[in-house]
Amino acid sequence: MLSHPDRRTPVVLLAGFQGPVADGMDHIAQLLGAAPGTVVVRHDLSSLREGVVRRRVRLDGRETASVHELAHGCVSCTLRADLLPLLCRLAARDSVRRIVIALDPAFEAEAVCHAIDTVPVVGLVGRVDGPAGRDVRIEAVVTGLDARSWPADALSDETVDERAGGPG
Repeated sequence: MLSHPDRRTPVVLLAGFQGPVADGMDHIAQLLGAAPGTVVVRHDLSSLREGVVRRRVRLDGRETASVHELAHGCVSCTLRADLLPLLCRLAARDSVRRIVIALDPAFEAEAVCHAIDTVPVVGLVGRVDGPAGRDVRIEAVVTGLDARSWPADALSDETVDERAGGPG
C-alpha cells in the first residue's frame, strides 16, 4: 500500500505564555519566523475596549498590520472569522512553508486546534468550503510557564488568569 505525503502546511501554535514568560513567546516566534518561508501571525487584544482586534503578519522580514472589528462582541468569533480564512490563503501560497500562530493568553490552544480541524471556512474564491484543516496541519503546540511560580499556580484554587491579575 502506497502512502501519500502530507502536503498540508504545518502550523505551530505558541500558547499560554503569561506573566514573566510572555517575552519568551516573542523570542520563540522570532526564532521560528527567521526560517525562510515561515509566517508569524499574531492577534493583539489590547484594543478590545474600542471593539477592535489588531493582527500582525510577518513573513521574510516584512510585517503587515490590519485592524478587525469585533464580530458581535465575541473575541473567539472574531479570531475564527479572521484566522481560519487567513490560514487557507497562506497555505495556498507556494512561498509559505510553515505558519506560526502566537496566541494571546486569552485563547486556549485546544479550542483553536479544534476550530482549525472542524469549523468550515466558506466563501473563499477558488476553494471548496470546508475546514482549514484540509490545508494546514497542527505540527506542534508550544507553551511556557514561570518556573518560580508554577507549583503555586498548579495547586491554587484560583484560575491561572485570576492569579495573573486578569478579569477571571
